[in-house]
Amino acid sequence: MNAPYSLPELKARQQAVYRAVDAATDRHFGLRRDGPELHRVGVDRRGLRAGGQAPAPYLAALVRAEGVGRMSQLSARRALRVLKALKGATFTGISNSEVAKAIGESPSNVTRSLDVLIAEGLVLRLDNGRFAHSVALLQIAQAHADHTARLQARMTETTQRIAAGSLS
Repeated sequence: MNAPYSLPELKARQQAVYRAVDAATDRHFGLRRDGPELHRVGVDRRGLRAGGQAPAPYLAALVRAEGVGRMSQLSARRALRVLKALKGATFTGISNSEVAKAIGESPSNVTRSLDVLIAEGLVLRLDNGRFAHSVALLQIAQAHADHTARLQARMTETTQRIAAGSLS
């Protein structure tokens, strides 16, 4: 029985997932990419936001001040960081403790995030007990890649028409 995708196709799909997750996470956290480097938008050298607001180490005080809504934002951010930590291990998976170490969270917090991601169909538990991106997440990334390819084809066609002088 033939596999539906060759190894190069699977690797290309995996890379598309990584790009989509990176882009979504960067937008969520207000990050800007400058080549391989990431920069916080609106954050000065000391890590303070405009107006001297507290940086990330003071999130606990912000949670107390801003209430439960802030906690759900922190959970969402943690889940996105978990997705990013799974990058590069689609076939072999990563253990809970490895994810916790990679993102600087407790294993119990990572377990809660993984449970939510599994329930939403974005992560799966492999037979070896490790965690990896699910096929559903790969399908999201592939849909993004397909959409981008269609847009690129339309832009190329428009550019060729402009160059030929027959835009209509």
